[in-house]
This record gives sequence, C-alpha cells and structure tokens, in this order.
Amino acid sequence: MRKGIPLSVFVFLAIVYYSVVLPHPSGAEERRFIKMSTTTSTENSGLLDVLLPLFTGVTKIDVKVFAKCTGAALRDGIKGNVDVLLVHARKREQKFLADGYGAYRLQVMHNDFVILGPARDPAGIKGIKDAVAAFRMIALRGVKFVSRGDDSGTHIKEQELWEATGLKLKTKMTRIVKNGKIKSLIFRYPGGLGCFEMKGAGWRKWRKRP
Repeated sequence: MRKGIPLSVFVFLAIVYYSVVLPHPSGAEERRFIKMSTTTSTENSGLLDVLLPLFTGVTKIDVKVFAKCTGAALRDGIKGNVDVLLVHARKREQKFLADGYGAYRLQVMHNDFVILGPARDPAGIKGIKDAVAAFRMIALRGVKFVSRGDDSGTHIKEQELWEATGLKLKTKMTRIVKNGKIKSLIFRYPGGLGCFEMKGAGWRKWRKRP
C-alpha cells in the first residue's frame, strides 16, 4: 500500500488555518502568515519541506518556522511570539495548556528514542528493551553517559527516565550559551555516574561534569 501524509497532520494544519487565519469577530484583517516554533529534529526530517508548500498552496498563507529545542519553543508560546507549536514533551505540553497558554493539543506523531553506546557495551545493556532498567544499569555500573543537556525533548525524556529509576539523583545547575544568551538549566543524574553533558544541540562542544 502506498504511504502518504498522515491524516492527523492534515487535520493539524486545517485546525491551524481555521483558528489562526480566518477573520476574528473583532474585524481584524486576515493574516498572510503564521509563525511556528518547532524542534530541530522536525525541521531536519524534511517533513516541513513537504507539508508547508501544500498548506500555503491551499490557504495562500506562509508559515515562518523557528527551529529550536522543545523548551525554547514552549517559551516562545508562553511569550506569545508564535501561533503554533510542534514539539515533543507531553507533560510540558499539558502544563502549557493547563497554565492557559494554548487552546488545544493534537497528537501528530510520536518519537522513538534509542540508547546508543560503544560496541563493547560497558553497561551490559545490549538487548534490554526496558529503558528504565537500562538507565539503572548504566548508573549502577558508573559508566560514562552523554546527555543533550539543552532542555530539548530528548533531554526532557532522559530526565524522566532517570526519575523513573528510583535512584537517588543529584541536582546540578548548568549554563548553556545559545544565540549569545546565557541560559541556566537544571540537570539531574545519579551520583557516581561518569556523566558527560553536551552543551546545546550542536554535538561539538562538551565537557566532563564534576
């Protein structure tokens, strides 16, 4: 069977159009563009290169895309800088709605997270399908762990997994520099873990944590 664009994505774009583009009772003019914050992984996937021309072709509305980590995208929404968010951190999204910053949430896609490591498998987790159990073994064996450490959806999921292990966690404050701005982040991980933290999503600069 031929694979096409998921119906949920078209529904998502249609709702965006009717909620943002159509004239409001106040008599304001139609907007000729909308702004969307989304994750770098969504942009890098090429999905938007397929969807947005279709959306613009039907509605004559352009979409300005701002690609960044999930945390930063949510902050764009909180500040009212964008009209639409396409992110991946369910609990943070639900809190976003509960706090009154969004009208509704649609599940468009889902993520598959994979734990990667060296071929020699120092943590002994090869073949384990339970991510929480794998994280617990990584911590108990004190092997090195590389984290995005940037408040992205991947980093948020990692933090949820550490919490789920039931292990005693240390809380550290770390700072990252992005677009010339210094941002403080809370980072939690088990004591005794040979933990490395990546600075931002660039995958080039990283340092050993104390």
